[in-house]
This record gives sequence, structure tokens and C-alpha cells, in this order.
Amino acid sequence: INGDVGKEIRVFSRYVSILSVGVKKSFGELMNYTVFQLYDEFQRFTLKMQYDMYIKARLAGAKNLKEVEDWTKDLHDKKNKK
Repeated sequence: INGDVGKEIRVFSRYVSILSVGVKKSFGELMNYTVFQLYDEFQRFTLKMQYDMYIKARLAGAKNLKEVEDWTKDLHDKKNKK
């Protein structure tokens, strides 16, 4: 059990680190988020990054790209779970 808890803490600290750079929020501010808030913001950030890269590639002339998910979708709608 202790191994799993440590792993979860490392995952969330990684989320905080990534988000602090990606959305320009302080590490301290993000550390005050609940687990739900942190996971929600990380999911949204990931979807937005994928969308932005997709658009940049399309504008550069890339073809046959895999469609990306709508980054504005309802993250908590059970139909959207993958």
C-alpha cells in the first residue's frame, strides 16, 4: 500500500510541476488544489496542448493527422470517458 501512495504523490507533484510552467501558476497555488481540481486542470491542459499542436501542424501543411479530442468537452460526462 505504501508504495502506491508514494507513487500517487509523485504523480501529483509532477502534475503540479507541469502545470506551474504550462499555465504560469505558482507551485504553491497549485499545491493548494484538491486532488480533483489538480486532475481536472491537468486533463484540460493536456487536451489544450494536443489541440494547439494539431492546429499548428495543420497550418504548417501536415496531412493525415489523427483528429484530436475537443479540449472544451465536459470532462466529467461519463460518455466522454476513454
